[in-house]
Amino acid sequence: MKSLKQKHKIQLAIVAVIMLVVLTGCSTATITDGSVPEGLFDYIVFPLSAMITFFTNLTGNGGIGIILSTIVVRLIVLPLDIWSQMSTMKMSKIQPEIKKIQDKYPNYKSDPVQSQKLNMEMQAVYQRSGTSMLGGCLPMIVLMFVQLPLLSAFFYAIQRTEILQNPDFGTLFGVTLGVAQDGIFRWFAIASIVTMLISLFIGLPKEQRNLNFKENPTALTMMIMPIMMLAILWNASAGLSLYWTTGNIITIIRTVIMNHIKSKSK
Repeated sequence: MKSLKQKHKIQLAIVAVIMLVVLTGCSTATITDGSVPEGLFDYIVFPLSAMITFFTNLTGNGGIGIILSTIVVRLIVLPLDIWSQMSTMKMSKIQPEIKKIQDKYPNYKSDPVQSQKLNMEMQAVYQRSGTSMLGGCLPMIVLMFVQLPLLSAFFYAIQRTEILQNPDFGTLFGVTLGVAQDGIFRWFAIASIVTMLISLFIGLPKEQRNLNFKENPTALTMMIMPIMMLAILWNASAGLSLYWTTGNIITIIRTVIMNHIKSKSK
């Protein structure tokens, strides 16, 4: 259990470092018709900005432009998301077998013979289930190398897109999307965290929905991640919170559908 907790701490540290590096390593200049990419990351930011501008001109509203852009991006990465979730489901299904094997060889960390036997039996379980030891890392890999870079790219695209700085286009429900909300009740940021908590909770296997942090380290990760995101989104542009909320809602719908399919296949 201790090693599992350490693993979650390492994962959270990696996420924090990636967010810090990416969010401090990009230009903040407004993107206009004559702008050209200034760095490697701009080659992600510029297409997102162009898509937001296109949908905003099409609909006449920057909020709808961000929502439609989010839907397009999430549809593009949907196969990877489904693959990640399917891997998580498979791994959760074999966890009872893995635990039995670990209990069978309690000294596997210090005893080379037990360690070899444990690895052989675990490998047999992975082969039967069509998974691998790397399967449990896949969701974190998707988060670090797909979701977080896209979040960072949207962060800059929303702040730098010229049309969102126009009050005639860049508002939704009276909220200016290109800047952070004022006051204590920043509803866009709050909505993004609430929907994130829901998406994380329903994405967990039922046996892992225990919020006892000592017994279930996954629950600790589930609570810390939204807190980290709230710290980022609270002072970020409202449009970034709108992007994150839209993405969370899409994830919730996808998870509900996949859980329904899973229950039907039993």
